Amino acid sequence: MTTPHIYAVLLAGLLLGTDTALPQWLSNTVNLLGQFTIPIMLMLLGVSLARLSVGNLPRAVMLSTIRIGGGLAIGLLINWIFDLQGVAAGVMLIMSTMPVAVFNYLFAQYYNNSPSEVAGLVVVSTLMSFVTLPILLYFIL
Repeated sequence: MTTPHIYAVLLAGLLLGTDTALPQWLSNTVNLLGQFTIPIMLMLLGVSLARLSVGNLPRAVMLSTIRIGGGLAIGLLINWIFDLQGVAAGVMLIMSTMPVAVFNYLFAQYYNNSPSEVAGLVVVSTLMSFVTLPILLYFIL
């Protein structure tokens, strides 16, 4: 049972598909555990960012630029294809231009697949977002 989250998603889909409710005590327990995830992820993010060191800076800058610029282009394309307007269009653009997630670094480290390069992407794209997101917000608002 190396991937319990897959079983949890399948069980959740089964419960939702059959309109079955969990017993109240189990529902409360699952709800409390679910509320713990965001604070734990924020602590993990802080610890991970404090430990990251940038490997191969020029490559990280180039790939971070492609990530944020490509995300913007894809967000604009999706807005155009689905004719999104207002808040929905703004949310699509902001979400598509977010920096590389720390989870990518955690996966790279877990599978020992160039974690220092992925760490560079996380750090550089996060720093780039300090500049790009306010500019994007200015144009969206």
